[in-house]
This record gives sequence, C-alpha cells and structure tokens, in this order.
Amino acid sequence: MTGRSATKWDSGERVGGQDFGMEQVEELLKPQQLSRYLGIPVATLYAWRQRGQGPASFRVGKHLRYRRSDVARWIGQQIELETVSGS
Repeated sequence: MTGRSATKWDSGERVGGQDFGMEQVEELLKPQQLSRYLGIPVATLYAWRQRGQGPASFRVGKHLRYRRSDVARWIGQQIELETVSGS
C-alpha cells in the first residue's frame, strides 16, 4: 500500500449495506467527457436533464456525473427506439 492511510473505500468494508472497494466503484463521467463521447454540446446534456431526457445523471455535491453503465443502457434504448420506429 502507498504511504496514505486506508479508508473505508480502500479496505473493502461494508458501506451502506454493500461491500465496496475502489476496484468495485464504477468510473463516473463528467458532462464534458460525455459531451465529447456523444459529439453533442454540454448545454444539450443540461437541457436533457432539465426535461428528464438523456442518460441518467446525478450530482456529487454540485458536480453532475454519469455512470458509464447508465450511458450504455441509454444508448441501447436509443438504438432500439430507432429500430422500432424505422427511422
């Protein structure tokens, strides 16, 4: 281990009824990262959030974040919608 002291996250202890170690915590995307990935303006992500559209997001303090798994799920849903509508 490095010179820093272990935290609940490092030790794999139970937090909120779940076992967590940092290796189990999913990487979160910032709006700027998701914007680049999708090729859309950051403002579009914020507008979608206001309208209840787009991938699921949440705040960490004042910072908006997206789980990669939620983004992947949302993209899959968009593909299904396009397939069903034939567009």
